[in-house]
Amino acid sequence: MAALLGVGADILLIERIRHCLDSPSFMRRTFTEAETQTGESRPDPASYYAKVFAGKEAVFKCFGIMADSLGSWRDIEIIDSDDRQPVVNLSGSLAIMANSRGIKQVLLSLSYDTDYAMAVAALNGGVSNDG
Repeated sequence: MAALLGVGADILLIERIRHCLDSPSFMRRTFTEAETQTGESRPDPASYYAKVFAGKEAVFKCFGIMADSLGSWRDIEIIDSDDRQPVVNLSGSLAIMANSRGIKQVLLSLSYDTDYAMAVAALNGGVSNDG
């Protein structure tokens, strides 16, 4: 049986991210190349980037760490699967941490409305021996 090893959530104003899109350093530090390509293809890039940013924050919260404590937002990549469900790919120090904790999968739900983007993430682990 899989074990739930962490849950995290985040919500933010889309306008907050919209103001950051003109900053090349913010974009390079925060989003992977695949995320940037997808964002630039969307009718409203700010809404997309806000969802992804909220997703990354929710994943960090699952691990119980502050986003900047590991040094790289790009260690979390959020892409759409073929059925347009968000898929979380971990790399670098976050992948090492996930492996050491027995995390097998990061589940993620993303949404946005006119003003806000939100995300809920959960960490799925290995076999639980609890009754």
